[in-house]
Amino acid sequence: MKILEVAGSGTIFSDDMGPVSSVLFNLSKYFSEFGHEVTVIDTKSSLKRKIPEKIDFIEVKGIPRAFFNEKNFFKAEIKSWKNEYMFIRSLGRHIEIDNYEVIHFHEVLPTFIYLLFDKFDKKKPNVVYTSHTPNWANPSIEDLTLRGKLGRFNRSYLEKSVIRKSDLTIALGTFLKKKIPDANIKVIPNGVDIAEYTKIEKSKAREEMKIDKDDFVIVFVGRITPIKGVDILINAAKKVKETTPNLKVYLVGSLGGNFQIRNNITPYAQKMLNISDNCCEFPGFISNKIKNLLLNSVDIFVLPSRFDNCPLTILEAMARGKPVIASNIGGIPDIVKDGINGYLFEVGNERDLANKIIMLYNNENLRKEMGINSRKLVEDKYTWKKVSKRYLEVFEGLRGKITQNNF
Repeated sequence: MKILEVAGSGTIFSDDMGPVSSVLFNLSKYFSEFGHEVTVIDTKSSLKRKIPEKIDFIEVKGIPRAFFNEKNFFKAEIKSWKNEYMFIRSLGRHIEIDNYEVIHFHEVLPTFIYLLFDKFDKKKPNVVYTSHTPNWANPSIEDLTLRGKLGRFNRSYLEKSVIRKSDLTIALGTFLKKKIPDANIKVIPNGVDIAEYTKIEKSKAREEMKIDKDDFVIVFVGRITPIKGVDILINAAKKVKETTPNLKVYLVGSLGGNFQIRNNITPYAQKMLNISDNCCEFPGFISNKIKNLLLNSVDIFVLPSRFDNCPLTILEAMARGKPVIASNIGGIPDIVKDGINGYLFEVGNERDLANKIIMLYNNENLRKEMGINSRKLVEDKYTWKKVSKRYLEVFEGLRGKITQNNF
């Protein structure tokens, strides 16, 4: 099968890949290893890339999506549309689209533009769209400003249109299928490559990280933004700290609100620094080597998101055999089985989160049991090899179909 993977971030095959680029990279790698012809197209950037031998890689001119930074909402919208339109135009100039059986998109706007404006040959490949961050699907996240309302409407309208008009949409959790029951949606979660996760003894990892052996360590990994619920974890940690003086919390992630912006601090991140009262540490963006050491040092991984889909960070912690406490929202309940490999807590409920942390603090045997269950779940369901096979199975179901997409 000939598959075209559409990037556009400017980071694919580099050490600076974000979550979406990491998904695209792993899928492309395994599709190729399974004997399929894979082409990846991305915008040019200055990043150093390590391109797998069997993958055809094409770079086109444009502004890499990951480095696009415009603070004014209306200017950002106009520039984004222009940039993504030029990217799709470049795709058409550099690639014989009708040679492919599947064209796989991972971002809403370029998919929408492709479906709306494409002028390619009548024989079109099947359009597959993976929905990574459908935040509009969660009514609890409400920004009442004009910018917030327009942004939410824009994201909601565009993604719903893309989902309905694509030949197939891949959802990372079951909740999206329930939101749009009339669309062709298959649920396939993210994955992890367990071979890449070096297992290090907790004592050795803590020694290298200079963490006391008696500390009770909690780690969060993600953007320091409101949607990730960092304030919820900080306030819960303060409550736990009252009776657990050896608690140590690491909040790992860019303080700039974006994984590419590492030197600035957003107002929200600054507020988190102010309210933490030395209860938490903010190491910022860290290398994969340090992240591996830290995750091997941890007692519990916590993700207090106000909304999330299928977070790679949870799967990474599970691959290292760690119990997880996370919000009962979005696609999280599909991977965190309450009472099995961790606990779910009510979204935004700091007291509920604090109680769950204390429950695991007081029961080392339960932590170990949940950690073992986490690793087994990953091995059984969430390796990239198994996830890629599931993608290919649904791709196969589309073969021979002539796509007709009309808005």
